[in-house]
Amino acid sequence: MCAIVYQSIGIVGCGLIGGSLALSIHKQFPNITLYAIDPKANSIKSHPQATCFKLISDSITDLPTDLDIIFIATPINDTLKTIKILSNHTQKSTVLTDVTSTKETLVNTIEELSLKRPYISGHPMAGKETTGFESASETLFNEAPYIIIENNHQEQEEILTGFLTEMSCRIITQTAQKHDELIALVSHLPYLTATALIQVASKNNSHETIQSIYGPGFKDSTRLAASSPQWGTDICTHNKESITAALDSMIETLKQLKSLIQTSETQTLSNILNRNKEKKDKL
Repeated sequence: MCAIVYQSIGIVGCGLIGGSLALSIHKQFPNITLYAIDPKANSIKSHPQATCFKLISDSITDLPTDLDIIFIATPINDTLKTIKILSNHTQKSTVLTDVTSTKETLVNTIEELSLKRPYISGHPMAGKETTGFESASETLFNEAPYIIIENNHQEQEEILTGFLTEMSCRIITQTAQKHDELIALVSHLPYLTATALIQVASKNNSHETIQSIYGPGFKDSTRLAASSPQWGTDICTHNKESITAALDSMIETLKQLKSLIQTSETQTLSNILNRNKEKKDKL
């Protein structure tokens, strides 16, 4: 059904997420025509997996105006501008959907614009610390949660969620505000704690010293610190309130642990560690 509904799809921003979307779509629906827009178009053209696209360009105006749906996978700071350009370039029936990891400010601004076309904001909870089309994978979205923000386009949302479900995504519907609160806890805070851990460990130790001694625990705990610094700066700008609240909660928790260690309250500390292990085991 979905393959019939969507005959042509545009993807603006073909890094890890946009590129993986393209590869996943091509694998599941090889007859859908894909169009790619990316500032690194020439580099992407040389990649073996780029054969999934009919067109690869660095200009949005090269997109056909009658595409069925366009996924916008640009950096967060470029998303609103891109949506405005696409809304003027495409037909009113073209569905626009972004994949940014911050929602409330963007969605509220889009609602104020009163776009004359369907706009559905989404966020696939899939990714890794590497970036670019060369890191894209056709399996990145397998069994991954895909959050759809509540909207007023029920028919188009049902088609999109059905399409994503056939790509093995797990659909979750959420408000923009709740999305930002939750993602601050499960994505943005882990990134910031990973980068803070790198800073703490390297403050009084050389790179060579850390590299010679670290094990899998440090490697796993700091993996997210290798994520794009541009993305890190963008999420802190656009999800400031939820991130600062999450950081406050983390700081209070660390202060509590510090106090228990300083006062040798071993039993209380053990109880907390055991409770958190049980919670982790259930995840």
